[in-house]
Formats: sequence, structure tokens, C-alpha cells
Amino acid sequence: MHKEQKIEKGNKRSSQTRRRRQKKKKKLQQAKKAERRNTRERTAEGMEYDIMQRQKEQCEEKKEPPLRLGATEGGKEGEI
Repeated sequence: MHKEQKIEKGNKRSSQTRRRRQKKKKKLQQAKKAERRNTRERTAEGMEYDIMQRQKEQCEEKKEPPLRLGATEGGKEGEI
């Protein structure tokens, strides 16, 4: 009985409320992501990883293959 009432109440939620909740959730996730990025940047060993991660994220948005850091013309990874 109680679960049925809860389901009915959930179905009545307006699309405006749903959008507002999704927007709030998305903002929170972005804030967490930015915080993780900032903490990684503070560490020396995290710098290289962070650069690779940003390239990967940008390439996923553009649907391009990710670039390797320090890649040479021969296709082998060179020393940085």
C-alpha cells in the first residue's frame, strides 16, 4: 500500500521539477570533478596525469583519437 502511494506520487512530479533536480545534480557533479582536478594539479606527479586526462576528455567530446604525450613522428613515445 505504502509503496503504491509512493509510486503514484513519483509519477505526478512535474517535468519542471525533474529538470531542476537534474540541473542541480549536474552542477554538483561538475563541482566534484573540478575539485578533484584542482587537488591533482597541486601534486607534482599529478600534473602529467591531469594533462592526459584533459586531452582525453576533450577528444571524447570531439570524438577524436587521444594524443599521446611526448609522441614522436616515428610513432614511438619519446622522452619528455
